[in-house]
Amino acid sequence: MKKLVMIFTIFTCLSFILISNKEEKNKDKDIKQEKKVEKANESKKDNKKEMRALFVSYMELNTYIRDKTKEESLENIKKIIKNTKSKKFNTIILQVRSFDDAIYKSSEFPINKSIILKDGSYYDVLKTFIDETSKNKIDLYVWINPFRITRKNEEISPDSYAYQFINTNIVKKIEDIYYYNPSSKEATTHIINGIKEILKNYEFKGILFDDYFYPNDDIDNEEYQEYVKHNGDISKSDYHLQVINNLIKEVYKSIKSINKNVSFGISPDGNIENNYNKNYADVRKWGKSDEYVDFLMPQLYYGFYNSSRPFIDTMNEWNDIVTNKNIELYYALAFYKIGKEDTYAREGKQEWIENNDIIKRQIILGRNTSKYKGFALFRYDNLFNEEYYTVNTIKELENLDEVIYNQN
Repeated sequence: MKKLVMIFTIFTCLSFILISNKEEKNKDKDIKQEKKVEKANESKKDNKKEMRALFVSYMELNTYIRDKTKEESLENIKKIIKNTKSKKFNTIILQVRSFDDAIYKSSEFPINKSIILKDGSYYDVLKTFIDETSKNKIDLYVWINPFRITRKNEEISPDSYAYQFINTNIVKKIEDIYYYNPSSKEATTHIINGIKEILKNYEFKGILFDDYFYPNDDIDNEEYQEYVKHNGDISKSDYHLQVINNLIKEVYKSIKSINKNVSFGISPDGNIENNYNKNYADVRKWGKSDEYVDFLMPQLYYGFYNSSRPFIDTMNEWNDIVTNKNIELYYALAFYKIGKEDTYAREGKQEWIENNDIIKRQIILGRNTSKYKGFALFRYDNLFNEEYYTVNTIKELENLDEVIYNQN
């Protein structure tokens, strides 16, 4: 009996020591984080030229344009611009091609469903945004998903360029979504023609590609085997990186040949390894070369205590990747996570619920990295639509006001 009591006592003491050590480590971690933020807050950096952007996605278009009267939709666009300006944001990143469609007049793409009005008509939503942002001195970037053709469980429209390639190797259905095959010359030509068309018909500040490149590893097996047969051995991952690099280089050249003042950039996955192992986005090459992009906007959708991708470490990794002095670095931040459980963050799962100043701290820290040129928040509705508010939203918005203090 005495032996059992002794064992239980030892076990209890060890448990207490382990718990105490963990609490001390977390406390030390908190203190270090806060010191970094405090130090950053004392910075004398001039932020007058920083990008302060909001993403306006097809989901916002569904809310504010689709099934509205034309007058209602026009008022809603003006309100989006007004709200953006009221918070001293200077940039809107507008999703103009979320699928193989467009929110503007195009001979390459059918009309996006998100802008179909109540009476079944539509108008040029991109032109309206261009006119309104120009009046309000707000920069406009057009945001494009190059390879995704449809929404989930949606069939390809007969008006789509992709329709003629159903049941061919050019268009593939993966998990109930249709995609263009990245190795298809027909697909890449279509993408580049779309870029040329929008540049020739509209004026805006820049073009942004999202991080959707390869939907899976097997979409272009035939092209890969053919390439190996004629060009020698190459791993499939290296082949995929090469395919995307070739596309990005060609897009960049096409943009500069039409308007050298339009910026081109990509918003890659914040997890650098995912870019190489899943999306096949060669971000390290893009960050040091003059041939691919003018800017990178990594999706740093992580909290400070995310177990696998803590924010500060991830931000610093991206800062190190951009070695070309001509390439600008912007941080995309996750305002949409405010007040919600961060499912995959493990130990940091409750961080966005337990704290209400995360975005503020991330902006301050970002400003103190050497390559930083600004930030973008995903997305508009999470800041301005009360249906999306959580218990922390109001306080986060108040904190945001504190750090956005220079008006361009």
